[in-house]
Amino acid sequence: MTTIQINDDLKIKLLRLASRLQMQLGRRVSIDEAIRYLLRETDKNEKLFLSFFGCLKGESREEIYDLLKDLRQEEEKRLEGFEKNTDL
Repeated sequence: MTTIQINDDLKIKLLRLASRLQMQLGRRVSIDEAIRYLLRETDKNEKLFLSFFGCLKGESREEIYDLLKDLRQEEEKRLEGFEKNTDL
């Protein structure tokens, strides 16, 4: 077993996650299990992300996030325009 150092705020978040997992599973859950759960979920989300944006395979993750951010900003501007038109 290896000891790692983490900040108190991260320790609290891990303990809260372990607590939620304990309630869901109905048994004790260690911090190790909570970390493994986070890693599994991260892996699942990354696979989902990559499959969803499979058409962007040649792009780096940063480029994809930037593209999504730009698209979101454009959408917000478009929605603001709709809100202004409905306030008349």
